[in-house]
Amino acid sequence: MPDKEYSAGSFGFVGGDYLRFKSKRRNNIGTDVSIKGTENDPIYQTQVIGLDAYKFEVPKGTYELTLLMAELKTRNENIMDISVNNKKIWTNINLKKQFGSDRGVEKRFLISVDDTNGITIDFKAIKGETRLSGVKLRKVN
Repeated sequence: MPDKEYSAGSFGFVGGDYLRFKSKRRNNIGTDVSIKGTENDPIYQTQVIGLDAYKFEVPKGTYELTLLMAELKTRNENIMDISVNNKKIWTNINLKKQFGSDRGVEKRFLISVDDTNGITIDFKAIKGETRLSGVKLRKVN
């Protein structure tokens, strides 16, 4: 499903905006750079930059959460931490340094939802800007 801003009763990102590049040939959302390590270039060629959170209103249960990210043609260093429901799950993420520029990164986590608050993924910039290309969520129990 296409990404969207969060609205009550649904899912989506909070804060930030779509990655945009100047272009006269097509819309300016995303980039046409070839992404290393994946055959799903379009997923990684678009992303939300500077987001604060991503929310899912889901019932209690266990979920497989997959985060899809890439560092696309940036000059600045970007470092961030990610928490889910106030628990840190991935810290000091520097995609360019750890994985390289223009490389798709997919990271999976098991998340338990024990209340009616759903899932909130918080993105905290340590340096530069936060970024997210895609997110998958699948209920496993």
